[in-house]
Order: sequence, then C-alpha cells, then structure tokens
Amino acid sequence: MPGMQTFTDIIDAWPSRQILAEDLQVGVTKIAVWRHRRSIPPAHWLALVEAARHRGVNGVSLEDLARIAAERAERPIHPSQGAA
Repeated sequence: MPGMQTFTDIIDAWPSRQILAEDLQVGVTKIAVWRHRRSIPPAHWLALVEAARHRGVNGVSLEDLARIAAERAERPIHPSQGAA
C-alpha cells in the first residue's frame, strides 16, 4: 500500500486484527478500539514499526506515525468521530 495516510490504513494493512494483536502482544479488543478511535497509542509505535518490517508492510516508520498523528491533531474533531 503506497503511503499510509491514517492509522486505520495501517491497521487494515495487516492480514487480520488478530494477527496484528499477536504481533504487538496485545488483545484483539485493543486493536478494535484503536481502529474505532482512528488512533494507535505512541507507546506501541516501536513494536508496530518492527512488526511492519517483519511482515513487509510498507509505509510504517516512526516518521510516518508522527506525520499521521500531527495531521490528525490539526483536523477538527467531528461529533461522529469522537475524541481519541
């Protein structure tokens, strides 16, 4: 996938939420919550970058994650999106 634009793009790049959860050693429910919130907590970024590298998922670097977070912070939050 060329150039991940959102955290949801990154989550969806994995074969499944279960596999991403296993790669990050978190529960699959956390992945679902992150996707719903359209956010991935920074505490998991290093593991996510390593897991992406291992799985061959392109567009997942610390720089990409920081860019997505910065762009997300600049957008207004609509009531349907909720705060994250």
